[in-house]
Amino acid sequence: MAITRQSIDPALGSALVRAEAWKRRLIGGDGATLETIADEEKLNQSYASRMLRVAFLAPDLKQAVLDGTAPEALSLYAIMHRGLPLDWDEQRAMFAA
Repeated sequence: MAITRQSIDPALGSALVRAEAWKRRLIGGDGATLETIADEEKLNQSYASRMLRVAFLAPDLKQAVLDGTAPEALSLYAIMHRGLPLDWDEQRAMFAA
């Protein structure tokens, strides 16, 4: 069984909220692009693109982040640097190890 934390990871929690807001803007039809969001946030587009991955976590993993019960392996660094499969079962397997 994966080791879980017992508190919210502030960096990951903040990134999740931010990425969800960006995702809503991108699919909301207001004409927002990742480039405009990155410019508004004063981030380079590559960093913003990697940060946006957090919005595509499996729903149960998102809830675990917000509840403070996410597996130790689930971190902002891991998502941004290891990549994130879109398949939710693959995500669960990736962070359970």
